[in-house]
Amino acid sequence: MDINSDAEALVDVIEELADEGYLVRGSTPYGVALKYAHDGWSSLSPKQKYWVDRVIQPLLVKKSCSACGEIVPPGFTWCADHQWQWDKD
Repeated sequence: MDINSDAEALVDVIEELADEGYLVRGSTPYGVALKYAHDGWSSLSPKQKYWVDRVIQPLLVKKSCSACGEIVPPGFTWCADHQWQWDKD
């Protein structure tokens, strides 16, 4: 992959996060995420780097269910089926 295709892939992920409600278009984190995708880490101010570290990067890390490995949304440990089992017991 070249740099342009990496940036395009990251922009696609950012747009997916916005579509799913994890980022709000027009918000500071959304703008910083796009700047990060297009211009890279070195182009960011210290405050923008904070946004990337604390808000954007955790959203970019896909987490999987501890029991079965299915991809789960940020903030969750288990998929819906295993969470239901845990809550039921």
